Amino acid sequence: MKQNWHPKEKKQNHSSFSPPQSQSELNALLKQYEPLVKKLAQQIQNNFGKHLDLDELMQMGRLGLVQAIERFDPKRGVNFENYCSKRISGAILDELRRQDWVPRLVRQQASKLQKAYAELQAKLGRPPHENEVAQYLEMNLAEYHHFCQKALPHTVHSLTTPPSPCEDANPLQEIIDSQ
Repeated sequence: MKQNWHPKEKKQNHSSFSPPQSQSELNALLKQYEPLVKKLAQQIQNNFGKHLDLDELMQMGRLGLVQAIERFDPKRGVNFENYCSKRISGAILDELRRQDWVPRLVRQQASKLQKAYAELQAKLGRPPHENEVAQYLEMNLAEYHHFCQKALPHTVHSLTTPPSPCEDANPLQEIIDSQ
């Protein structure tokens, strides 16, 4: 269900926005732009995964909104809604990056590997063998193994989903089978 952003009051543009002069004015602005915070938090949740808590994302976004209100300069001729949208999204993404213990390069490599695996599986109609994935990625088998070692040890794995390209088996299935 797509929710449109429509504040109850007229949208603020660069000529009509003025910084809040009191706590009650700040609270009114925060309330007015709460639907925008929620919309942006939901978009990020949809892009990065439902495992992210919407309330936490919204809290991160609220901090970005406060920063946008504090730092907005109407003299620059920028629309306030556009400015605060960027600040809200940026605050959420910055906090997610700060909390992420896996380096970006590792995530990129894991993503490349998963994409190759998924594309080959769709093409072949079965899980690909490691030599097929290596060939698809234009690597020899030794390079592929090294690539897997760099990409996957830092990735959080599910106990219930099928194994990734460099794993031999599903850990939960191994436990079940051993019982």
